[in-house]
Amino acid sequence: MRKKALLAVLLASVVLNSPQASLAVENESTVSLKTKIETFSESNEVPPERRCYQLVSFAFQILRGQESSIASGYWLNPKKLNRGSFFVDGSNELNSWARDMSVSARSRVLFSRTVLPAQLEAAGLALEEADKLAKRSELNFALPLSMAVTVVFKLVGNEEAVQSCSRLTEELLQRVEREKASSADEIRAAAAVLNSKADSVTGVSSILLSATDFHKSSETEYQRSRSLRLRAAALLDRLPTTDHERRLAHRNLAMMYMAQGELELAEKEKLILFELVGIADDSILNPQGAGCGHVIWWRSTRVSTGFACGMG
Repeated sequence: MRKKALLAVLLASVVLNSPQASLAVENESTVSLKTKIETFSESNEVPPERRCYQLVSFAFQILRGQESSIASGYWLNPKKLNRGSFFVDGSNELNSWARDMSVSARSRVLFSRTVLPAQLEAAGLALEEADKLAKRSELNFALPLSMAVTVVFKLVGNEEAVQSCSRLTEELLQRVEREKASSADEIRAAAAVLNSKADSVTGVSSILLSATDFHKSSETEYQRSRSLRLRAAALLDRLPTTDHERRLAHRNLAMMYMAQGELELAEKEKLILFELVGIADDSILNPQGAGCGHVIWWRSTRVSTGFACGMG
């Protein structure tokens, strides 16, 4: 009730001090957007995980300053999008999207604009619906979606919702850790969430390619991020030795330990990585350029290309 009252005060302030164009956006946001959000959320034309993904994306975009009418026309139209690849053949793309969402949410540049009160309210409504849909999604989809909902709820400033979503995410993580029969997709999704949480603690994205991107953290940050990365590695160790994410988890642990000055632990992780890859060479700690912005992992010899970008 207090939150609604505050939003009402803010809305009145904007109406009195903003030009007519802003007033039109406020009216559209407060009346028709609520209907659009609820209608889309209840639509059976789109599976629950995809509806959740689109609602989170809608909330994220209007918090970045995009006009509500434009964002709703794109993200709240069941027939407009064809993003089914996110939900086919595993959830790797969705995992990457959720991790990108987490990294982007920390950017002051993306969120430098003032968000109108009605847009803030619309984002909150979309996230409430998204939260319901995440709980109805398959586990490998629910994990990254629940994390993304939590991240955007932080931007809205709804701390109660953040805590609720965080508890749900942790419950899902522990389910995967507890159940030995978890699928490879569920394991990868859980590990991606854990690594993303670790990235948030230190402010460094472990998906960055250079080993030099890792830096020494405070003892509190280090212990927290280490715990999360070890949980992720333990899950990924259930996958085949050829799995890229499993190898990368041990590479990242080695880099984290090296940056922290824990050289014995770093050497231990390097040896695990060498055994997984079958190459005992420090050069595999970094990927190699393969031309045109592409990289190749787990090669000890330099990749040479005999073609130029754009030449076929």
